[in-house]
Amino acid sequence: MRKLLVIFLYFPIILLSQTIVDTIPQTKNVLLEEYHGMQCGWCDEGNQVAQALKSAHPAGDIVIMTIHAGSYAVPNSGQLDYRTAFGNTIHNYNNVNFYPTGSINRHLFPTYSCVVGETPMERSDWGAAAANILPQLSPVNIGSVATIDASTGELIVDVELYYTDTQLVNINYLNVAIIQDNIIGPQVTTPGSSPNNNYQNNNMLRYMMTDYWGDTINTTYQGALVTKQYNWMMPTDINGVILEPFDIKIVVFVNEDKQETLTVAEITPTIVFLNSYDVKSTGVSATNAMCGSTTDLDISFMNYGNVPLTSLDIDYSINGGGATTFNWSGNLLPSEDTTITITGVLFNPLDTNTVNITLANPSGMTDQNISDNNDSTLFIHLAMASQVATGFVNGLATVDITTDNYPEETTWELIDDIGVVIAQGGPYVTANIAQATVSVNLNINECYSFLIYDTYGDGMSGNGASTAGSFIVNDASGNLIASGGSNFTFSYGEYFEVTNVLSTTEGSLTSKKLLKIVDVLGREAKPKKHTPLFYIYNDGTLEKKIILE
Repeated sequence: MRKLLVIFLYFPIILLSQTIVDTIPQTKNVLLEEYHGMQCGWCDEGNQVAQALKSAHPAGDIVIMTIHAGSYAVPNSGQLDYRTAFGNTIHNYNNVNFYPTGSINRHLFPTYSCVVGETPMERSDWGAAAANILPQLSPVNIGSVATIDASTGELIVDVELYYTDTQLVNINYLNVAIIQDNIIGPQVTTPGSSPNNNYQNNNMLRYMMTDYWGDTINTTYQGALVTKQYNWMMPTDINGVILEPFDIKIVVFVNEDKQETLTVAEITPTIVFLNSYDVKSTGVSATNAMCGSTTDLDISFMNYGNVPLTSLDIDYSINGGGATTFNWSGNLLPSEDTTITITGVLFNPLDTNTVNITLANPSGMTDQNISDNNDSTLFIHLAMASQVATGFVNGLATVDITTDNYPEETTWELIDDIGVVIAQGGPYVTANIAQATVSVNLNINECYSFLIYDTYGDGMSGNGASTAGSFIVNDASGNLIASGGSNFTFSYGEYFEVTNVLSTTEGSLTSKKLLKIVDVLGREAKPKKHTPLFYIYNDGTLEKKIILE
């Protein structure tokens, strides 16, 4: 009778005290821990399989935690490092030797395991393993909420566990992990390929608020309620990888031991804004200038206030010059962001130029947190930095493209100094063939850029010298502006200035079928040294020249 009485009195206490966890028995959710590496050519396919599995089930049934660890996760020079001490420990304990592999609830499926006695399995087995787990009743339910203080960066996670059945073991382990989406960086996407530097990584393990193997839970009997709170002052980055509060999620799971996961829950934290009027700069960039004295500014900002942001003063200056104010108006709700572009900003060119911005007067009010209102960036004046080739002549330049095995990957542009595309080509259809020559007129004393792109990231290499493509750009006199075709990865560019006129002695003038030469009054004339003349071609165009010889 004492046992029955204790249970009767205990339940009302539980029902009154618990606030966020369900007390009705539930089936298990699945934790897929996917082992991944940026140098692993098949790991992109592993990500796709994991995401497809998650999308095929109701929200919350499948939780993905991608762990970057092992030899394929070692970054090359200049690459970001996605590894963590937490991920390395989990990876090594599970004796992971194949990539991509993944564990389903850290349960040992002998039929599926890559290594006998270990939990990781091939991606083709994840679906069947998950289907085995999902119908099972979980002995414990998880309830959790999380908040981030936008002004301090503090993350607070509240967790409640409610046991709907008594565990056969006396101890469970509560794990609270931080994962992050939208991390852009390098990833090899097929075996032997060059890294895609714009790859979007999601569900990446970044940190654990508990011990590596979780915090001990001793009350594992039916009706037990466990409450925990975790606090973490989030850094701006982990291992050089920016920790963006708006892209993180919380993964809470309960284990019987280091291997057996009972169930899991994924929570998106709520961002709490303490100030009413607070705007935050989230970045500024400027386009490099070739030869001119204007640039375009891209300015990004976010509403960190708890009321809508409807207007903003943006002060900007270049190289310490006088500030100019741009008045923005719109409607950004709390946590929303935007990017605005200011075009044709004049500046006095230096080799390297500095842009400074200050954000002020959100919605016409005083900003309540001015510590995040300033930003700066650098941009290059390419001509002053000696990055613009000179000596090319005006007239019809030619672009010749020979495609590689994958013509659909190749495109190119010829762009003038103010950003106008004056000629372009691709994507192409026919492989391993010279395409029709494209001619485009270049003007005297103007600058241009030639840019060629490959969507796959291996240039025009074509997976072999015998199938490689090429590009050749010449000016009207046959002077070489740009050429190549080997593995230039995703893009290649040349900047050049037309500084010389077409001489009468050059063959390209003859090919244009000169009709006559007239002086400035329109009278036929013979070339004289340093005399301004017009050449009249059979296409009716006039070009002013100065004969030097």
